[in-house]
Amino acid sequence: MLNYSDITNAAAYKQCGGSEHFEKMYGEIQKSGCKTVCFKMFGTLILPPFSESEELFLLMEEDFRKIYSGSESFVQLRIISEDIARKKFSGKCSVTIGQIYDILMKRSGISQEERDMLLEQECRLFSEMSYFNRGGCSLYRMTARGKQHIIVAADTIYPRSVIVDILKKWQLSGYDSLIMTSETNMGVNADEAVFADIMRKAKCPPQKLMNIGTDVHADVEIPIMNGAKALMVTAPDMGMIKSGRLRGYVQDRLIYDHDSPEYLALNGAFSIYGGYLFSQPCPKTVHSDFCGDSFKLGYIVFGALSLAKNFDPKSEIQRALISAFQLSDEMRAGAEAFKKQFSLHYDGIVEKFGAKGCEIPLEFIERHCDSEDRKLFKEYLEPKIYEKWERSVSEPKTAPVGKKAPKQNFTSRLADKMFPPGTKVRNMADGMLMKMKGRR
Repeated sequence: MLNYSDITNAAAYKQCGGSEHFEKMYGEIQKSGCKTVCFKMFGTLILPPFSESEELFLLMEEDFRKIYSGSESFVQLRIISEDIARKKFSGKCSVTIGQIYDILMKRSGISQEERDMLLEQECRLFSEMSYFNRGGCSLYRMTARGKQHIIVAADTIYPRSVIVDILKKWQLSGYDSLIMTSETNMGVNADEAVFADIMRKAKCPPQKLMNIGTDVHADVEIPIMNGAKALMVTAPDMGMIKSGRLRGYVQDRLIYDHDSPEYLALNGAFSIYGGYLFSQPCPKTVHSDFCGDSFKLGYIVFGALSLAKNFDPKSEIQRALISAFQLSDEMRAGAEAFKKQFSLHYDGIVEKFGAKGCEIPLEFIERHCDSEDRKLFKEYLEPKIYEKWERSVSEPKTAPVGKKAPKQNFTSRLADKMFPPGTKVRNMADGMLMKMKGRR
């Protein structure tokens, strides 16, 4: 079980600019004269174990194989079952995990007992591995000390008991109502239906309600259009993505293999990098991919590299960079914080799935380190090595990164591996396809 004090007191919670951003937001709540404040739970207060829910399902594959001998993987069946459930119950209610597992049971032929076992396992993993958004939680606690009523709205498939356990684990108490979308009658527009439920629980006029969340439409536009007030919290993973080019480089480097089990450790590394070091907005430093921060650089590059056991540097520059990480107090502190937090959240993943790809952030630094980031290494590198490194770096080819990775079928994956996007052969093929579409 994670210990709240272990996390909140960790050196890894070094923040750019302290808590001023959320103190200003709290000031807006106080000035607004609102009687009720609604916090959307996920993204604002709590962060899921991985950026993509499918990655959690990989942890259940081994147990599923003990009760199922078919050709489909648990990940495939779980995703398909949720897709079917969402289509089946669209416009009626929010999908629940029970409905999903009813479909999974029918498709796989497992027993009711086995279905219940898998459902309980997913709930347990989600509860144990979810962690908190420090910035959003600090705003919540400021508000809880005031006179406003508090509503927590959880948009989730998981049951109320799981959500209550997560809030209790991270010491988020003092709320007056907990709204579960899984208990809301959806109607035509799901976001409108959830906000209507919030208004019923608020027991105040719309102009006395402040809604806080991470979604522009659901959490800001709809409340304002209905007469309420709203504040938006930037989702930490998006803050991490916008801070630099590293995540895009990794996604481009792996094309569509990043969701394979062997890359689970690398994906977990990026989850905690975004969640812990970008819980507050960080100003983008020109010509830097790490906000000009040695701690952040050490956290994700040297920290992730520590997962790749027995890593053998591929070049003289890589060896020199590793030595520099060890010499810098700030970079080393970042790596130590990473190791502590990775162990707390993803203990056993490296032993089970390996740490493939965890050397890629170092590869990015070697090949494409921006000028402000190179300066962070200068005092730790020999002049000849530093000059050689400066001459060799270039602009990286990066992929656009969003919350959801693009989904492809087997044929598309194979095509990308054989003829990667951007190659001459692929460009010719894509050009021919565009001409064929134009003739239709």
